[in-house]
Amino acid sequence: MDRQKTVLIFLLFFVLMVNNNAVLAYPNFSFKHYNINNGLSQNTIRSIFQDNQGFMWFGTKDGLNRFDGSTFKVFKFSPNDNLNDNVFHRILQDKNNNIWVSTEEGV
Repeated sequence: MDRQKTVLIFLLFFVLMVNNNAVLAYPNFSFKHYNINNGLSQNTIRSIFQDNQGFMWFGTKDGLNRFDGSTFKVFKFSPNDNLNDNVFHRILQDKNNNIWVSTEEGV
């Protein structure tokens, strides 16, 4: 058997073993899909972030969404607040636990 076939067989064996171990380690692993019908403000998600309290934040093309594991709270632009628009690109948390977001119009 030549070297390329040996390497290919080894890689195939390795991938199958890693995949099999992942399935055995998490046998009840499942996914749940969220969209606008479940409270998400828009189906196109541009950024995802988990803060220090465990909340998941989703930046969409139509609002900033905070998810607590069961419900969404949506933050949108209002002339009286600090959000410049509703298209969110990046979400970060600083050492003082402040959430920072970037939008089409800035931070």
